[in-house]
Amino acid sequence: MRQTALRLISRLRIPIGILGMLIFLFQALYVSPWQFKGESFGSSDLRVFYAVGLTIMHRTGIQPLDMYLPHQFAPVVRSITKIPGGTKFLYPPQAALFFAPLSFVPFKALIKVWLVLNTILFIATYYLAVWFFVSKQHIWDTRYSALLALLSFSPPVVGLLERGQVDGIVWTLLLLFTISLFRGKEVVGGIILGVLVAIKIFPILFFPYLLLKKKWKAAGTFVVTSLLLWLATIPFFGVGGLLSFWHYPFSAYLAGKINYVYTSISLYGTFRYVVHEGWLSFIGKKIQVVAVGDDIFLGISVLALLGTSYLVWQHRQEKTKWRYLLDYSTILIFLFLFSKSVQAGYLFWLLPLLIVLLSRINRHQIAQAIFFIFTLYLTQFWKVSPWINNPLLQHGPILGLVLVGGAVVWMQLTGLKPMEDFPQKNGVQQ
Repeated sequence: MRQTALRLISRLRIPIGILGMLIFLFQALYVSPWQFKGESFGSSDLRVFYAVGLTIMHRTGIQPLDMYLPHQFAPVVRSITKIPGGTKFLYPPQAALFFAPLSFVPFKALIKVWLVLNTILFIATYYLAVWFFVSKQHIWDTRYSALLALLSFSPPVVGLLERGQVDGIVWTLLLLFTISLFRGKEVVGGIILGVLVAIKIFPILFFPYLLLKKKWKAAGTFVVTSLLLWLATIPFFGVGGLLSFWHYPFSAYLAGKINYVYTSISLYGTFRYVVHEGWLSFIGKKIQVVAVGDDIFLGISVLALLGTSYLVWQHRQEKTKWRYLLDYSTILIFLFLFSKSVQAGYLFWLLPLLIVLLSRINRHQIAQAIFFIFTLYLTQFWKVSPWINNPLLQHGPILGLVLVGGAVVWMQLTGLKPMEDFPQKNGVQQ
């Protein structure tokens, strides 16, 4: 009976895969916009990018440098649409060059185009991760189709589409960067990292990674690409564009003063949430607790950075896909746990690791299956189940990050490698 069922699933895996994509598309392009009242869906962050594009093209009445002044830039953002959402430009000046073309499309049309682009790009990047880290022969396996369909309900994925963010593009570039390094295309990898840092500052953590791995050509190409992109901003921002970005928002971000830091999913954000709720009032006044906590957190972060560097350095000569995946995951987990302000919307960047964990599961590996389910739930679906009433657990997937972070550190230290062969039946992984 079981053999018959497996053969049937094997024959139907391509139709099931297509069905999984259709479910994702239907949820992303129809159900979610309907649930979030249509016109505002996909526009809250997109309107900031649109306002940036308009300002760069001198169509708003303020100068490009004024985008880093919230009292100057916020009215421009609100003039596009008055829905709730962010009004600050929190990106390097180079990012404005990429947002400039958006200003040539009417905003209402841009919302739909951006939503479709984000949706298709997410599906493509998801299957790129399956193809690269698992195998192209297993792309249509039922388990990956089912996971894709489930992800259409995941808060990080829904958030990406709801706000019209650029995090999907960042994820695509992160994967292409990793693939380029593995294939020895260091120049391509350096260019991609340069573009990544221009769009979002977080990937700068991968620059010291290149040095630890002795990817000198990639590191040099990154520096040259970053310099050229900065030079391209001078006609718009002058030579002080990066200084303005450093003054605000980057220095404020490093200090944990951007938006409400207690909403961050990091360890520091969780600490600030506990203080904000008054749970540590028996220790002292909030301002005193935060001051002491800041000093302690800085010390812990430095130690974590040194530990992360060591984990990457000790396997610097190993050039397997598994090693590159562990390095990718280690750096991202460090970012998520030890940045002062990091949002839950970035968590789908961990999907390559979850995809590989899923690929290693069969009916004889119950422990791995349980670990995968807990990790998947805590990092991608923690808001879905209404039975979690604890406000600390609702605050964010900190437990999931600690769980998967501990597992990644353990695998780095022990040199544990996954099975060489995938669990198969009749030549097909189910």
